Amino acid sequence: MRVWERRRGGLASGGAPVWAALLLLLRTAHAYNLDTRHPVVFQGLNGTLFGYSVVLYSHGTSRWLVVGAPKAKWLANSSVVNPGAIFRCRIGSNPSGTCEQLQLGYAVGAGHFLTPASTEVIGGAPQQEQTGKLGSYFGAAVCAVDLNTDGLSDLLVGAPMQSKVREEGRVYVYINSGSGAEMLELEIELAGSDFYAARFGESIANLGDIDNDGFEDVAVGAFLSDSAVLLRTRPVVVVEASLKHPNAVNRTNLECVENGQPAVCVNLMLCFTYKGQDVPGFVVLLYDLSVDVSRKTNTPARFYFSSNGTSDMVSGSMQIYNSNVTCKSHPAFLKMVFARFCSRENCSADLKVSGKLAFSKLHEKKTYLSVGSMKTLLLNISLSNAGDDAYETALDIQLPKGLYFVRVLEQEETQIHCKISDNEAHAMRLYCSVGYLYVDHLSKMDFSFLLDASSLTRAEDDLSITVNATCENEEDKDLLLDNSITLVIPLKHEVELNVHGFVLPASFVYGPSERNSSINCMEEKINFIFHVISAGPSMAPAIDLEIMVPNAFAPRDEKLFNILDIQTTDGECFYDNYTRDCALPEKNGHMNILKDLIIFFSKPTQRRLYCMKDDHLCLRILCKFGNMESGKEAIVQMQLEATPSVLEMDEASSLEFEISATASPEKNPKVIELHKEKQVAHTSARCFGIIQFINAHSIKINKLWVHPTK
Repeated sequence: MRVWERRRGGLASGGAPVWAALLLLLRTAHAYNLDTRHPVVFQGLNGTLFGYSVVLYSHGTSRWLVVGAPKAKWLANSSVVNPGAIFRCRIGSNPSGTCEQLQLGYAVGAGHFLTPASTEVIGGAPQQEQTGKLGSYFGAAVCAVDLNTDGLSDLLVGAPMQSKVREEGRVYVYINSGSGAEMLELEIELAGSDFYAARFGESIANLGDIDNDGFEDVAVGAFLSDSAVLLRTRPVVVVEASLKHPNAVNRTNLECVENGQPAVCVNLMLCFTYKGQDVPGFVVLLYDLSVDVSRKTNTPARFYFSSNGTSDMVSGSMQIYNSNVTCKSHPAFLKMVFARFCSRENCSADLKVSGKLAFSKLHEKKTYLSVGSMKTLLLNISLSNAGDDAYETALDIQLPKGLYFVRVLEQEETQIHCKISDNEAHAMRLYCSVGYLYVDHLSKMDFSFLLDASSLTRAEDDLSITVNATCENEEDKDLLLDNSITLVIPLKHEVELNVHGFVLPASFVYGPSERNSSINCMEEKINFIFHVISAGPSMAPAIDLEIMVPNAFAPRDEKLFNILDIQTTDGECFYDNYTRDCALPEKNGHMNILKDLIIFFSKPTQRRLYCMKDDHLCLRILCKFGNMESGKEAIVQMQLEATPSVLEMDEASSLEFEISATASPEKNPKVIELHKEKQVAHTSARCFGIIQFINAHSIKINKLWVHPTK
């Protein structure tokens, strides 16, 4: 239904009286009742004649109003004056009434896509719905051309802005499959003749057969590089070959007959076909077919062709016609070389097992397994037979708890097949059959088993792997002594602890107050923060942090600091909690002032206080965090106050206190400490005394600067 709305200003220049399209929804219950009060309005730009024609389109549950605008401009190319456009407006779920400008028809072409006798039109829409090869302007040019002379049009599609860095442009090639115009994209992309053919593919033209070779040629424009590229189509005959064969061979199924005897064979079906330029009559292909080509050097083939004696290769020829699949069958027989030769009276085998464990290249020099960091390891087993042929040979491998079997490396080449038995409560067991029927005498076979150790998180008891080799014809007990081997894997924790320390504030005041209080502790408190991080690959067991603070001037025992508070995010901290004391000694008037002045000017420049091992003059805080997983962090916050009466006893004008924090795991032979230098953090507090005259009668040393250092 078309409904026009008249706007002010009279008719438009093209004679159409509207700039907007109105959709009046007709209620199905009342056939002649139009809802004129609530129309759905879709608005176009002025002067575009939006609404010149409309049509309602639906697909499934979706409905659109398709609106024509004869004088609209293209969003993709504004240089074309008033070419007209088509808009698609969704009905429902579109409260703003927006419409999408369709670019179908940006480029057009015609060809024989369905049948050689029909003609179809193809259109390019380079920015339609912002899908496909987005940004390359795929579809800016289309060209129908018969590239393979099959009577059906193939397709060239230009993408002039396709580029990784600049707008070189590309042309994509699609071959008509001949089934309902289904186009198959080739892996090749056409490019310009030089490295930078700007906007190559902006235009494509079918030139016809300009060189009279029976194939159509094309020209591709690259206008930003002022060039056009001529591409000549070459005749191509594409031969396709396929070989059909069973995925496996059952050696017990005797389906074939050779020389009147049942035999094991596989039927190899060799097929050829070709497509492309017509060839009169047929094409004759000569071929050679070989079997068991991947066998080891200087070893006999396991299959042969009876039509060619006992050779592993057969030659033949085949006539093939265009687009027809021609096949030929060749049976290949299994060759079983079997002869029993005994060098001993009882034909006894003599198996010997040896092996070793190997870690990845990153840990190849280690003699232990680091839990947490080594995810896999290799169990390398060598099996040798010093006696006669060993029949029904098998390896019985017992894995400990925590190790899991993944696979056998190069399983097919090593002729081993394993079954897993994990019914046992604490271990996994592998039963592996070795060899094909038997293991040759005086032979040696090597196997590599990939094991998973990622579930190991604790270095408890060492792991033991037991390997035992058996066969049906090894009866001498003396020969069984070297049939078994036990490999031990030591487990270790690789621990790396990082400690960092910080001190706040940067300065504070100490000394006698102006009010001459008999009790005067520091108003500002000294705050220390220590971070302990488990940065190693393994869990760090039983971690301790020892904090040592210089707390006296030797040989005196008076305490320099009082502990106000200690908090930790993990575990618990322990220390000797003594009685808090901030008392200041009395001074004797002017004599003390004169004495202070003399002492200050005669003080040494600097004194550094630090702690030694088991130093009784130091304050020792011990924090126990327990086990720390890799990546875990523990934080200790400590608040101290200085006792001014003791600080004033020292005769140095500059004091530096070195506070150390040392993290360490428990002493255990299964723990290996990495980068031990990172386990200690040193934090220094430096104090400076300053004279200040007060009322011309008293002197006090009143400032202490604390500088955090690592």
